[in-house]
Amino acid sequence: MTTRHFWLALLAAVSLLTGVASVAQDQDVIPPEQVFKYTTASDAQKIYLKFAILDGYYLYRARFGFDTSTPGVTLSAPEFPRGEIHSDEYFGEQEIYRGKFEIAIPYRRSSAASSAALELRLQGCADRGLCYVPQSWDAAVGLPAASPLRLGAASPTLGATTDDLLPAEEAFVMNARFDKPNELTVGWQIAPNYYLYRDKFTFTVDGKVELGRAALPKGKAHHDDNFGDVEVFYDYVEAKVPFSRASPDALDVVVTGGFQGCKDDSICYPPGEQTMSLVLPATSDFPASAVASSSGGGPVSEQDKYVDRIVNGSWWTMIGVFFLAGLALSLTPCVLPMVPILSSIIAGQGGTVSTSRGFLLSLSYVLGMAATYTAAGALAALAGGQIQAMFQKPWIVTLFASVFFVLALGMFGLFELQMPTAIQTRLSQLADKQKAARFSALESWARSRR
Repeated sequence: MTTRHFWLALLAAVSLLTGVASVAQDQDVIPPEQVFKYTTASDAQKIYLKFAILDGYYLYRARFGFDTSTPGVTLSAPEFPRGEIHSDEYFGEQEIYRGKFEIAIPYRRSSAASSAALELRLQGCADRGLCYVPQSWDAAVGLPAASPLRLGAASPTLGATTDDLLPAEEAFVMNARFDKPNELTVGWQIAPNYYLYRDKFTFTVDGKVELGRAALPKGKAHHDDNFGDVEVFYDYVEAKVPFSRASPDALDVVVTGGFQGCKDDSICYPPGEQTMSLVLPATSDFPASAVASSSGGGPVSEQDKYVDRIVNGSWWTMIGVFFLAGLALSLTPCVLPMVPILSSIIAGQGGTVSTSRGFLLSLSYVLGMAATYTAAGALAALAGGQIQAMFQKPWIVTLFASVFFVLALGMFGLFELQMPTAIQTRLSQLADKQKAARFSALESWARSRR
């Protein structure tokens, strides 16, 4: 073989290998546009991105970003569905999306634009270990015809016609979600030139959920002809409503938000309500970092801390916490009336009781009390319900208050409560037979045989 033939053969081999590698690469690596397919839609308040991801691929929630260069169009914080938690070798524990899902992006419009130029940023990976570089895609989203209100037309005077007024359900749009195992977030998208009163919000839930007091941000000071000096909200507001749940399992609930609002220099709407059906996920569906991440690093309630420990902690950790709580309860003032009984048990030894034996007898009493509290706490946890939620029922609170009221009358001498004479005699006889304290029934039996 001549040198010329050698180089031709080598060149052919290299070309063949390069072609095979290129074909293999084309077969193994699918372009991201074909993996992360999406469509766009919009209504008067939101832009919707509907994704359909190929099997075996996923997108990171934290890597999404949205922007627009269209004048007069402003995007608000996107509304993400709940994803799944994935332990990633590149970014650690992340929330990801697979298959089909939808992202809603609220927007405001102050121009006559019929479409919006949307810049979409995202990043995703494949289960087999391949990760795409961050992507930046452009899309044109068609917008519905804007009403005069959204085009920034001047507000009518008090005597103006109401033909250009939006219906209440369009001027004030409610959206609710569960970001934490024990916190409901209710947001209100408010149309331009409209506002909501801060002190007119009410929240109720139809389901096995007891709501606490809602936390609202500080509103804008406003002098109102109807209510005087008040605080109001423009554009958007979110309320955080803590709650207790009767079960850690998933629950179907219906959230009802009450509100009242007005239009600038125009009429005020009567008090209204909007409802939304939701599924409260099971406490186990929330990630261990849900409390910290959903609050953006802000303060965390004690209830959320205990929920996180119980849901995500180990069984032995939970038992240890209840056991320590039982020890602490044995030292509370409520247990002080038991001190004379404990003293009589130790004094019942007769003669001189050594320090070590007195300590062991006291310890056995305290540990018995702690074990009782531990068993009660464990049974309450296994029952799958929050006992404090049940005791918040109005009829239960009324019942206990009535019992305490009747007992208080007895302390004032209105009547005297005492056990029947037969029971008192029987207890006295049993106490006389107990001459000394024992650590166990076996020890009592052994001593009786001597």
